Amino acid sequence: MKRFEVVFEGVVFNIDNGGTSAALIPEELESHLSAVMDSLLDLNADDATVGAALAAGQVEISVSVEADSVAGAVDAGFAVIRSAIHAAGGATPGWDMDFVSVRSVLVDEEAENLVNA
Repeated sequence: MKRFEVVFEGVVFNIDNGGTSAALIPEELESHLSAVMDSLLDLNADDATVGAALAAGQVEISVSVEADSVAGAVDAGFAVIRSAIHAAGGATPGWDMDFVSVRSVLVDEEAENLVNA
């Protein structure tokens, strides 16, 4: 198993009952992302971070995962991030279309161990 950092970047918006989408109010987005971070911590997500450009509704969420491949890392990161969003009361319809970028970076464990020593 290898250690990967998985980063999801996307845009968050509201969908009303009629299916119309609208940007979130920055304060609402900030509150929701705080709840997402709490959920990531409750799920024991490794190295979890949440960042945003609130006015634009742009979000970046990252976690570290153990996996055999980049594809496995993306799947594992996807699962924990999506679980945290749901636990915080968010929905992820059309999830694959909403995210503008997904990155998975192999973490050099030897270098990480030197930094943490």
